[in-house]
Amino acid sequence: MNLRVLAAPLAALSLAACATVTSGTAPLPLDRELAASSHVDLVVMSSSWLRVEEDFSDTFTEALQENLRDCATGPRKLTLRVHVHDVHREERVAAAVAGGEHEIRGVAEFVDPVSKAVVGRYPLHLAVDAGRSWEALLSDRQLMVSDAFATELCRQAFGRG
Repeated sequence: MNLRVLAAPLAALSLAACATVTSGTAPLPLDRELAASSHVDLVVMSSSWLRVEEDFSDTFTEALQENLRDCATGPRKLTLRVHVHDVHREERVAAAVAGGEHEIRGVAEFVDPVSKAVVGRYPLHLAVDAGRSWEALLSDRQLMVSDAFATELCRQAFGRG
């Protein structure tokens, strides 16, 4: 059985009402006209942490691209640079027994690809309910934090999530 296929619906259920947002530094919001007329053409991720699987970058950038395709639909191109400072994933058995949270902390910057100027900056720190029971054991923890980050970025930058 492909656990990733099973985990996606479970992750979606968990994210429905369980993501808490705490921003660190003051963001630089996208101008409303720019947000309404832009889409993200390129996503670049960087990180300095080592506590997640090597495929996290792929999962994370795919979640961002998928969510941004739905929330940023204008004709003007922007580049998204994301630096992930930290990811904490609750241990599966501990979450199954007592619950817990997965966390992700990072900064997303929207960059004008022509001028190279940063036109929007969103520091995000999210906690996502790890679930309980089978959900905690079977869910894709990387996908859960990636989707939460992408959904919150869409909400803050484009008013959709």
